[in-house]
Amino acid sequence: MLIKSVLLRKNIDLKLGMKLFLKVFLWITSIILFLVLLIFILIQVPAVQDFARKKAVSFLENKLKTKVQINKFSIDLPKLVVLEGVYFEDQNHDTLLSGEVVKVDISLFKLFKNQAQINEISLQGITAKVARTLPDSAFNFDYILKAFAVVPDKNAPDTSAGMKFSLDKITLERISLSFKDAVSANNIRVHINHFDTRFREFDLEKMKFSVPAIKLAGLNAVIVQSQPALKQESTAKVEADSNIPIDLDLKLGTVDFSNIRVNYQNDISHLTTTLNLGQLLVDVDVINLKKQRIVLKSIKLANTRSETLLGKSEQAKVVVKEVKKVAVATLNNDWRVTAGNVGFTNIDLKYDDFNTPVQKQGLDYAHLGITDFNLKSEDFSYSLDTISGHVSEGSFKSKDGFILNKLQTRFTYSNTGALLEDLYLETPGTTLRNYLRIGYQSLETLANDPGTMTIKAKLVKSRLSFKDVLTFVPQLKDVDPFKNNPDAIIDITGNINGSLAKLNIPDLLVTGFGNTVINTSGVVTGLPDMNRANFDVIIREFTSGSADLSQLLSTGLLPETIRVPENFSVSGKFNGGFSRFETVLDLNSSYGAARVSAGMQNGNKKGN
Repeated sequence: MLIKSVLLRKNIDLKLGMKLFLKVFLWITSIILFLVLLIFILIQVPAVQDFARKKAVSFLENKLKTKVQINKFSIDLPKLVVLEGVYFEDQNHDTLLSGEVVKVDISLFKLFKNQAQINEISLQGITAKVARTLPDSAFNFDYILKAFAVVPDKNAPDTSAGMKFSLDKITLERISLSFKDAVSANNIRVHINHFDTRFREFDLEKMKFSVPAIKLAGLNAVIVQSQPALKQESTAKVEADSNIPIDLDLKLGTVDFSNIRVNYQNDISHLTTTLNLGQLLVDVDVINLKKQRIVLKSIKLANTRSETLLGKSEQAKVVVKEVKKVAVATLNNDWRVTAGNVGFTNIDLKYDDFNTPVQKQGLDYAHLGITDFNLKSEDFSYSLDTISGHVSEGSFKSKDGFILNKLQTRFTYSNTGALLEDLYLETPGTTLRNYLRIGYQSLETLANDPGTMTIKAKLVKSRLSFKDVLTFVPQLKDVDPFKNNPDAIIDITGNINGSLAKLNIPDLLVTGFGNTVINTSGVVTGLPDMNRANFDVIIREFTSGSADLSQLLSTGLLPETIRVPENFSVSGKFNGGFSRFETVLDLNSSYGAARVSAGMQNGNKKGN
């Protein structure tokens, strides 16, 4: 009985102990929950938040030894933090950072799990000034990094885990940034009116980002480059860097830029570039930076002006050479861009290299001026050496007088030529239909030796303006028939292939120059030099007269011994040029009809 009584009492004591323990545990838990709730309530009280603001400002000023200002601090647990009237001063008593509103929507409780989940960053009325000075190459914010620097214990084990970052939305309103770098001699000022974007995926560790939409409305940037303190990188270094793949996984959706103004000025080379972009709207399908591939669903550019001026200076000439070297270096890359739909509306482009004399005639590649450029294209493809696509609408005006009223074609343009299929091209004087292919080794070779240009054309009911021809091949201005008739327009139907130095003509019908009609086939060699030209042709019909020939041919080109009838019609064969030829012709003229078998050798006639 005694043992049973003892066990019973111990059981009663255990139950009383358990009840007492539970009461104490519940009491402590209630106190903790009450304190958390009290803190949660108090921290949202304006007076408490203002107290925290003052303490934070005092701590920062003591730590940084510079002026710090925060006019208002508010927090809405568990995630929203708002700072208003922020000001940080650098050690030279200039503004480092100031702002009207800094709003961060962050999940504070997840910070305890080593996760920085930022739902939104919103900045309004922010001004930031960054500078780097010589001779120490220090930034004006380095003192902040030093003030909060922690000297690590090399012997202590690393127990920290990398914090995981995520970001959903960024909104910027009225942001002004400046960067003045004495080392690289860059002076950059940027003002952003509005910017917003969202991230579907944000992985800093894997450098993987998915951005469904980007909007930038209103940007003004001024970039001034002076003589840098450090030696510029060599062209070989630029080439090597350009060939390094970009290790970034980026997915983009819609990009909407509007009212963008950028001004770049290089005081060394006297290079000035300005860009006034009205609107750029891009719908992206694929961006693969590693494989250098970009696929766009559509791209639209409207109301844009671009101007590049290269002033006279020895350094400018060096810049042009370096740009060419870099351009050659980039050919080792394999960037390819395709777009389903392309639309350019009201685009003006200007380029002037004042180290190169202005050409008096023809298209001047060193002094270009394009206005009212409009283009609609489908299935567009671009690589470093080839551009192709289907143009449904195209037009522009050039300052040299060339005007393109309308262009429709399937085209391919490369550094060695151009192909136009299903062609319809219209200028004030020219209409080309059907097919045209032009080839050359390079533009430089074409300028030095236009005879190397290859041509394959099938033209139907087309017209050709001599003025347009001289725009692209001004070397023909002293060659008949362009010499005396720079404004002539002729009608052409036929097939042509070969090089300008050796043209094969299966069939050709030319009219429109006075009463002259040429219906022929054959081979023409020696062009564009008419003094060396040789015509081995079958003349189905050649109708003309003395008046037309006097306009087509320079004075003295025909020997004085040859008298041209007022009107004539010829059929037969002709082989030779104007000073040497052999021919068998059936002639009907104002002098009468005859069958002529004749020739000329060095001005001496033969035949009957």
